[in-house]
Amino acid sequence: MEEDIKEIIAKNITDLRVENGMTQIDLAEKLNYSDKAVSKWERAKSLPDVTTLVQISDLFGVKLDYMVKSEHKEDKEDIIEKPQQTGFLSKKINKISITGMSILLVWLLATTVFVVLDLSLDTYNHFLTFIYAVPASVIVWLVFNTMW
Repeated sequence: MEEDIKEIIAKNITDLRVENGMTQIDLAEKLNYSDKAVSKWERAKSLPDVTTLVQISDLFGVKLDYMVKSEHKEDKEDIIEKPQQTGFLSKKINKISITGMSILLVWLLATTVFVVLDLSLDTYNHFLTFIYAVPASVIVWLVFNTMW
């Protein structure tokens, strides 16, 4: 019985991975395992633990029952609707855009302060606002870089 369940899980992991156009390395990276561990699972040499099976089923949008069944119904009642996932590249572009806009906001603020001070005061040390904007920009960049 144990050999049967290993082979069923191995076949289901392989089928789901191939269906979704992933390599063993891709799946291993998403699960924080080595590609050798995924290879062992797919060859039925070992079994992933239950928490890993849950992660795999969530990743592929199927119920946990799907992973241990050899027969799957045509009506796909075991399939869960996956939310639309944005790709890694678009997430990275969004983060870079938000960081860039925040830095631009610092410089817009510095320019506004420069203009207001230039109109209201007669001293000529207003350029210091731009000098202060440099470390402020670096701090904003560091904060966003640390968050993401």
